[in-house]
Amino acid sequence: MMPRSLIRGNPGDDIALDRAWGNTLLAYFARFATERGGVLVGRRSEGLVEITAAVFPPQQVSTPTRCSFDTGVIEGVHDTLKTVRRTPLGDCVATVLGWVHSHPHMGVFLSEQDQHTLTTWTDLDASAVAVVADPFTRGHSIQAWGRKCARRALRIRDEPVGLMLDEGARLADALSGAADPGLRGLWDVVGSGGIVSVHVSGRTSAARRTEEER
Repeated sequence: MMPRSLIRGNPGDDIALDRAWGNTLLAYFARFATERGGVLVGRRSEGLVEITAAVFPPQQVSTPTRCSFDTGVIEGVHDTLKTVRRTPLGDCVATVLGWVHSHPHMGVFLSEQDQHTLTTWTDLDASAVAVVADPFTRGHSIQAWGRKCARRALRIRDEPVGLMLDEGARLADALSGAADPGLRGLWDVVGSGGIVSVHVSGRTSAARRTEEER
């Protein structure tokens, strides 16, 4: 479960997430004995990065100590967010914020490879953040880092700000329409209201969507 207080970090933009989203993310990661990685989406304001959802594409590599996905996913998510910008969903998922992955049974830290990955992100987007979660560890199961791999403070909110189940379903449908045919497979959207999965079998396929409320 998520801790009940602010997790302190170094100076920089604080990272806000709601307790429901954090618990849903931990429950999602607890399904897998291997690492899993994805893209964080949400919005930014002065001094604050607000996470509203995580998008997990088909994994290229998923072992107990390593995960990777096609880097084209990042551009694809960017493009998808542009298509929903003028809809009610647009305010919740205004931009790509960074990257998230699990460390099953290892604790929350940035490995040497993680530091390299985050540095690559921040070279392209100075405001990018990384979130690491371990649903199997005691204490703080989620931590965040920013530029120069400095830990960032987490503001854990009780009121939901992440995507509800219907909003997650709309984002999943938009992603399935934008996904490159080479990125076929199962995509998961983790929001505050639950997990939405969509199997992409082609550029316009949104078949076999499943929703799981939390």
